[in-house]
Parts: sequence; C-alpha cells; structure tokens
Amino acid sequence: MTTYAQVCENGHILNTSPNPEYIRDDDFCQDCGAEGLIECSECDSQKIIASQQNVTTEEVTRNDLDLFCRSCGAAFPWVGSDGMMIREGVFIDDDYTNGPFDRQTIEEINRCYRVGANSAVLVLYRKLLENVIIEILRGHYGTDSIEKFYNEDHSQFHRFSVLISEFDDSRVDLGQYSGSLTNALIQDIWDFKGNGDAMAHSIEHEMQDEELEEMSSEATHVANVLLQTRNEVQRTN
Repeated sequence: MTTYAQVCENGHILNTSPNPEYIRDDDFCQDCGAEGLIECSECDSQKIIASQQNVTTEEVTRNDLDLFCRSCGAAFPWVGSDGMMIREGVFIDDDYTNGPFDRQTIEEINRCYRVGANSAVLVLYRKLLENVIIEILRGHYGTDSIEKFYNEDHSQFHRFSVLISEFDDSRVDLGQYSGSLTNALIQDIWDFKGNGDAMAHSIEHEMQDEELEEMSSEATHVANVLLQTRNEVQRTN
C-alpha cells in the first residue's frame, strides 16, 4: 500500500497517509518555515509519494522521497541543480552579522551549501574572511597606519596572504577586542584560504560533500570569532 506525504520545499516530511485525501494540510514547515506541498507544483496532479509500502511518518526520511515528478518529470523543490537532494543545514551560522554585506555573503554561502555547490561555498567563505580582516585592521588602525591593510602604491587592498600576516602580527594590539585570536585561529584562516584558492584556481580539485560538512563547525567558529572581533572594533572606535 502506497504512503503519500506532505513535504515542505526543503524536503522535511510534515505528514503522511495511505490516502492522499486525508493528509493533514500544514501551510508551513515548523522546522524551517518553508511551504508544505502535497503534490507536484508543476503539474498539480502527481501526489507526493513517501513509500510504496504502508509506513508511519516517523519511518520516512528525506532520502525516501522522489527527486522528480512521476507524471511530468519536473524536479521537486528539494532537488538541487545537480539532480541530487539538497543538503540540510547551513555551512556557517550568522550569529554576529552586522550589515547587508555580512548577511548577503553568508546567505549566498549557505544557499550554495544547500544545493551542493561546494566549490562556490569555499570561494565565498574565503571572500568573507578576507573582508572581515580588512574591516578589523582598518577599524583599529585607521588611515594613520593604512599600510597595514592597503597598498597605496597600487591603490588597492593587500592580497589575502599579506592581510593574514598583518593580522597575525597585530594580535597583541587586537587582543583588547577578543581573547580568541590564537595561533590555531590563524592556522585555520590559512587553511581556509588554501581551500578557497584551490577551488577558485584549479580545474581538477573537487570538494566532496563529506569533506565540506566536516569543515562546517570550524568554519562557523572562525567566522564568528572574526565577526565578533570586528563588531567590537567598530563599537570601540
């Protein structure tokens, strides 16, 4: 006996029933707020199937869901551009965002993460770290020590490698804003720079899903330390 389901646009199973006419109709998902669907939104005819057997809602997972409509062939909303199930969760949290650049960049990072655009995640994350370090150095030193973050001869900000070195050399001065500017943090920044560079410049290297997921916790920690430090620099100065 087939089990039908109501599923939110992000692939969270809301309700199931052996009779599609009796699926409880929730407008939105309690987990993520996305709209709940009971049928293909392209053809409005194919009911969403959770299983070919009679199972309970608790027994159904995202991986049991169809990726494409059985009637019209359209991809369901929980399918990424590569035809695979969109990844749950986020790459980094946005606990310390401040301003539209932070929010937009982190939103782009997490959107790429969910659809499996792994290379783009690391390139954008590198961009986030680079810009936040510039903001920290500029906020603390100002134009009196502009050479810490800006190359006046070339009228441009330093390369990321130079910025990391300047940031490392400035940790004694910046320690008043955060006690988390450790050697380990600096090494993590170098590592994430290397990963971002590899994704941007290599045509051969491919970041696997498992590798990226393992980086998520450390990426969140590094971003939050830098963002929190930047916020304190701006508040103080």
